[in-house]
Amino acid sequence: TCLIIGGEYIGIEIMSILVAKGWRVTIVTQADRIYSNLFPLEISKLFEEYIKETGVRIINDNPCQTLLSDCGSIIGCRLENGLIIYSDITVVGIGNAPNTHIFKGRVKLQDGLENPAVIVDQNFQTDCSGVFAVGDVCAPLFRSYGFFQLEHAEYARQTGAYVARY
Repeated sequence: TCLIIGGEYIGIEIMSILVAKGWRVTIVTQADRIYSNLFPLEISKLFEEYIKETGVRIINDNPCQTLLSDCGSIIGCRLENGLIIYSDITVVGIGNAPNTHIFKGRVKLQDGLENPAVIVDQNFQTDCSGVFAVGDVCAPLFRSYGFFQLEHAEYARQTGAYVARY
């Protein structure tokens, strides 16, 4: 099973790839609906209905409060209302400004920034086994620049697709 934290662009893109590969997916969002920042209510509700028809479970208005770990691996999250969701993999797509506070102490973060990026290797894996980070939230190592955070929609799409295939 896969838990996706975030119901905007990155989360939905990853969800569509995983569903096509046969994964059972749960999406958790702090907003009242998916795509709340991209589309008007009527359009995002249409997307939500369609996604639910594919078997995806959507939990709105209930943000992730804490990531759960076991022996160094992320195994799910505890929601604000206390509900615990376990997963084989957890994908976090939480916005275009990196909201990395929930990762503090769980994965290596870039030093010296207000919203530090998650440090990843060439395959977008963090220093925590089985945990990957893509898009705006991560900082891969570039030979010429060191760890560098790249904020761009196409980069986010491509890194998400790469990790889903990896």
